[in-house]
Amino acid sequence: MLLQRNAHQALRTLQNHCSKRMVATMAAHKRSVAIIGAGAAGLAAAREMLAEGHDVTVFEQGPAVGGVWAYTDSVDSELLGLDAGRQRVHSSMYINLRTNLPREIMGFSDFPFDARAMKLAAAMAAATGHTGASDSSSQHQAKQQQLQLQQGETSAAAAALDAATCTSVDPRQYCGHEEVLRYIRAFALFYGLHSVI
Repeated sequence: MLLQRNAHQALRTLQNHCSKRMVATMAAHKRSVAIIGAGAAGLAAAREMLAEGHDVTVFEQGPAVGGVWAYTDSVDSELLGLDAGRQRVHSSMYINLRTNLPREIMGFSDFPFDARAMKLAAAMAAATGHTGASDSSSQHQAKQQQLQLQQGETSAAAAALDAATCTSVDPRQYCGHEEVLRYIRAFALFYGLHSVI
């Protein structure tokens, strides 16, 4: 038992040392990173690259974040695809689409897919007066908000916000596409990603 405990402690020490070395190495090799698409994967990649200290720019062809979850009733102007100058619509959504996965599986591991997380993201945006957290004090506040989220606390600002802008619109476990889009937007707000899009 003592040997096992010592092995676990040595492994943790090695992991901490490697993590610190990797962060120091990454800081020395700061890069400009371009990410294509502000959907769930693009936003997660942007958050991780920002955390590593890189300069990040996210390119999104649509008017807002959300990727394939952004519904539009528009269709391509020429459905056969023969006209190179046609209006292109990159969406496979339909108005009544519901997910085939439960929200617990669709959520990010550190930002749960629930009404409380979405409310907290909206409260943070309202408290800071903008949609991005680019300066160090805003990043500190974001970390504090994340800690509150993990501990199950909500701020007074979250309670005071209008229910239409900060609460879940679809509480079902297998929710509709609009709920997923609202969740992705809340994720972007919470981590201050709008400033790099």
